Amino acid sequence: MEEQIARIMAGLGVDRAQAEEIYQADKAIDRGEPMPFDLDPEQAKNVRKYTQVARPVMVESKPRPRKADEDKRCLMSLLAECVENVAEGGAVDVTNPERELVFHYNGKKYKLTLSAPRS
Repeated sequence: MEEQIARIMAGLGVDRAQAEEIYQADKAIDRGEPMPFDLDPEQAKNVRKYTQVARPVMVESKPRPRKADEDKRCLMSLLAECVENVAEGGAVDVTNPERELVFHYNGKKYKLTLSAPRS
């Protein structure tokens, strides 16, 4: 207690009587005792009323329909035709018509992925 009062005196530059008063007030606040500067019930009701935040209404988002990229489809079909000539057995598996095709060459499996970066 004495060291806390000394810390209050040094930190706030007050005399011992004021530091003891501040210390006692802090203890009373910690215990939850009513203080003269507390809000009356009507003011406390208004504070609660004005500090409540309305919860946002969640709107269900609908996935946007994806536009088909005809240029990529055309390129993939051309690439598939070219790869058929060298693929074993001419087997080319187009896993995604706008993105991927898989084929075998010399006993190894290859996957060709087409991407169109934004620019």
